[in-house]
Amino acid sequence: SWAESTGCAMLQTSGRRLRLLLPLLLLEGVFSQTPISRWCSYSGFSGVNHATTQACLGAAIANGGTGQTTCTTVDSWWQDQRVCLIPGPSVPSLTGSNPVTFNSYNACGGQAAVAAAQIPLVSNTNPMVARGRIFLFVDFDRFLYITLALDGNTPQNGQTYYEIPNRFNIAQPSAAVAVWDTVPGGGLPDDQYNYPILAINGLYTCATFKINLRSVCNPTTSSFTWDPNTGALQCVCKPGYANNCPSKDLSGASSLVIAVKLSAVTLQTTQPACSTTGTTAVSEILGNWNGFGFFSTFTLPSCAARPPAPPNLPPS
Repeated sequence: SWAESTGCAMLQTSGRRLRLLLPLLLLEGVFSQTPISRWCSYSGFSGVNHATTQACLGAAIANGGTGQTTCTTVDSWWQDQRVCLIPGPSVPSLTGSNPVTFNSYNACGGQAAVAAAQIPLVSNTNPMVARGRIFLFVDFDRFLYITLALDGNTPQNGQTYYEIPNRFNIAQPSAAVAVWDTVPGGGLPDDQYNYPILAINGLYTCATFKINLRSVCNPTTSSFTWDPNTGALQCVCKPGYANNCPSKDLSGASSLVIAVKLSAVTLQTTQPACSTTGTTAVSEILGNWNGFGFFSTFTLPSCAARPPAPPNLPPS
């Protein structure tokens, strides 16, 4: 009958609309979450689930169990790919056990190389406790990426951050990255690379440094900093080496020596707001400490051929 056929058509139309609407509803659920609530759902890289950290559990208790800390970070708690590039074997996603903000298909050597070049982020005073992870990877344009992702497991009662500027010594950089093919006579300096890909004042739980391997600043004679003549970030000669500090192409090197040092600050996060006034700030140095110093050897993956494209995701 007309009524039956009309009813069937309406059901079919409603079914199609529902199928179209469900993914949108799921996406709405994802995007309606706040950065800190997503961060609190991550498992982290140090064996400590974020849900049990002070930024999540401690602040929730202080708020009567109603929420996490209201502290905001420049990197949106690991989730802003303009600041924080965490590689993984999938398209960028903020869901899952941890976020992926850089597809390892776009890294030389693919996910195998990315997985082999991860280093615990530790302090030199307590190196047995991982405080986060350092990711090292190279793209096919021969840019080296060094990502520092801070977890929430701290010996103190609070959350550890990378902060610009350095609150403990404003004249010193908050982070120092050094890259070369050998260790210079005086060791790797703290002033070769000090600027992440987005350097603005504030607190960070993640930051990525990007270095052009075809033109690496000589750590002895130059620093990657603001050139007063051009107003751009580039290799600038140190005093005593004016016009005599050529950069070096390290894209063909078999391995690199890399030093990572982070002047970290731990702040109390059991208060509803991210207040830095009246708060005890604890300072410590984190990085790729190996028992003798802050340095490690990074074997450059081959960039000769792009890995096979990842399989298409099955339809949901």
